[in-house]
Amino acid sequence: MDDTVISAWSNSLPNLTRLELLGPFLVRAPMWQTFFASHTSLTGFLITQSPRFDVDCMQALVEHCPDLMELRLKEVGKLDDEFVPFLKSMTKLQYLDLGDPSKSLSEGQAVELMSCIGKSLKHLDLSGHLELTDAFLIDGIHAHVCVLEELLMRNVPALTDDGLGELFNRWTNGEGKANNLTFTLLDFSRNPDLGTSALSALLTHSGKTLVTLNINGWKTASEESLKEIPTKARDLRWLDVGWCREMDNFIMKSIMERCSKLREAKVWGCNRLTEHCPRKVTIFGAGSGFGSI
Repeated sequence: MDDTVISAWSNSLPNLTRLELLGPFLVRAPMWQTFFASHTSLTGFLITQSPRFDVDCMQALVEHCPDLMELRLKEVGKLDDEFVPFLKSMTKLQYLDLGDPSKSLSEGQAVELMSCIGKSLKHLDLSGHLELTDAFLIDGIHAHVCVLEELLMRNVPALTDDGLGELFNRWTNGEGKANNLTFTLLDFSRNPDLGTSALSALLTHSGKTLVTLNINGWKTASEESLKEIPTKARDLRWLDVGWCREMDNFIMKSIMERCSKLREAKVWGCNRLTEHCPRKVTIFGAGSGFGSI
């Protein structure tokens, strides 16, 4: 896909309101700007892996598409703090994915962004923003989001177990001006310092409504905290507990029995699971007797 494709769409699809693309590598910045100018009714713009999309494109998007509700700039190489002043004006956003940039947003700019648009967000993905710490959880997320349902912060290694636990404990205890409703999707995978405190706290806060939970890589999560999954999150449909070292046959059996809506579980690296592990749903795992079953 290159400029000729977007040019054709700009002329032949005047009523297009939502665009989702994976890998529009060859589309240049001026053509993105032309496309936005010709689609002022755009409500959704979702792209992944677009190395030529720059801050001038961001400015054009804001100027021409004031009703945008969905924005994905995932794996966009030029995304940085210079985008934030334009993102801050997009107060109608409900879905925002800025995941896996080449350069992380600074924590200060990320907090500032949440202060401007956080109150309307229902989906937020800030995976791979390496400069974000526990302070962002409190000053950015807790202080400003109200209706967030899906939160993804994969590979944000500065997050700590106590810090994430504190975020959910504050919500559970009703602290702060903006007490968020419970979540349906939480993905904090590939964060090696997260474990027992965070898992227990998030299950206490959102267990009853969780549909998707990904804690892959929480190697220090205790056996007791993992046992809380089937007691507090019975409506789970998708679960990833890969590399949670204390996961065993007995806990998985309890999950299978109590989480009746579960469709898929991923257990890669759970070495205490054996070939005797219950297999009532699709399990993706590794070890003796395991595969995709």
